[in-house]
Amino acid sequence: MDGLVRVLARTRYGGAPTEGDEAKAVQYKLLAYYEGPTATVSVGESEGTRFLSINGRTNASDKADMPTQVMVGQLPLLIAPHTDNGLIVGYASGVSVGALLQSDIRSLDCVELEPRTLDAGHYFDHVNHHPLEDPRLHVTIDDARAFLRVTPTRYDIW
Repeated sequence: MDGLVRVLARTRYGGAPTEGDEAKAVQYKLLAYYEGPTATVSVGESEGTRFLSINGRTNASDKADMPTQVMVGQLPLLIAPHTDNGLIVGYASGVSVGALLQSDIRSLDCVELEPRTLDAGHYFDHVNHHPLEDPRLHVTIDDARAFLRVTPTRYDIW
């Protein structure tokens, strides 16, 4: 596991090892690592920022990209004529899902391809408002295109 942390830290800090990389690697803390059926999902912390990576690519954090994650969830609420039900593709950190659920939306479907992101999302409960505990949320593990081909539901927000 220690070797994996060093590899991830080097990747985070930019490629080939250089003098001083060992000190930088110590600053990286791997909080979770999951191998799911479609992807690897990890949660790490470095320099006070927690981030979620899927297949090695950072998809969310609890610092710099928070405004974007919240906006993705709340902007549709401002422009949709009706907001009874919604669909969001991808759970990741759960921040966008949680932002949508801060409204009075009656029902929200989330389609997520990789089930292990739901496990990793709990590492962001301090910023995502615990969306998995909200009874209005219905999570489906599936490919979004396949899901949309068979669902009879029509969404106000998607």
